[in-house]
Amino acid sequence: MIWKTSHDWIEKTSFSDWEQTKILLHVIDLVKKKNSTWLDEPSRPRPLVVFDLDSTLFEVAPRTLSIAKEYAREQLLRAEKAPELAEWWLARKPREVAYTLAETAAAGGFPADHPEGLSYMVELERYWRARFFADEYLMEDLPAPGAAAFVRSIADLGVDILYLTGRHAESMSRGTLAALEHWGFPLVPGKSELAMKPKASLDDAEFKGELLGEIAAKADVVAFFDNEPANFSFFWERFPGAELIVRDASCAGTQALHVPLVHRIGDFIIN
Repeated sequence: MIWKTSHDWIEKTSFSDWEQTKILLHVIDLVKKKNSTWLDEPSRPRPLVVFDLDSTLFEVAPRTLSIAKEYAREQLLRAEKAPELAEWWLARKPREVAYTLAETAAAGGFPADHPEGLSYMVELERYWRARFFADEYLMEDLPAPGAAAFVRSIADLGVDILYLTGRHAESMSRGTLAALEHWGFPLVPGKSELAMKPKASLDDAEFKGELLGEIAAKADVVAFFDNEPANFSFFWERFPGAELIVRDASCAGTQALHVPLVHRIGDFIIN
């Protein structure tokens, strides 16, 4: 079980009534048809399937928790704060980790409203931020159930794959590529590639929206997989014929515009 963040967009969107296996098999069927058409007419734009990484293909809670526990162990060694604060974090499991450290603390009863607890959270947030967006911790992520096998099945059909992520290349490219390779996600130049923000300061949605504008001129996009509601208006605007699939997982609270039709999955298992 993974933590799911409450979001107004999730609550109000009229998702399709298809169950997960039907959605995933439908995408595979569309990929087959699109690729067959392209093989008959290679002058047409090549078919492409786009996947987000964090909280879509990968579970990031283990990364957050690994950093939080590293900080907790350091605090116990220093003995500068009440040990029960560090012990609370050491007792947490990945399924208890929310989108933010503050949400995790609030949901689990951490005393963040007390002065010492608040001080702990402020310092933990600073410690986490310096490490979460760094190559060294990206191997802590685990692939979503069935994700690597599903992406391979798409790539094996001959269409292009794009990993479109809000991660930034400045300090996350090496770890991201290593994790994709380690977990068996296809990485073939010209066929299955990674697109990352050039700088951390760029807004995720703005970066994806601009890149999608460039993609629209040269690719036949079959489907988008993402977990962030704010990204789907960009998808719908530029590719109204593509299948939009949201992974119902942890997400930011950023305001999001509603789009006409979205499918929803929990993971990538086909039963």
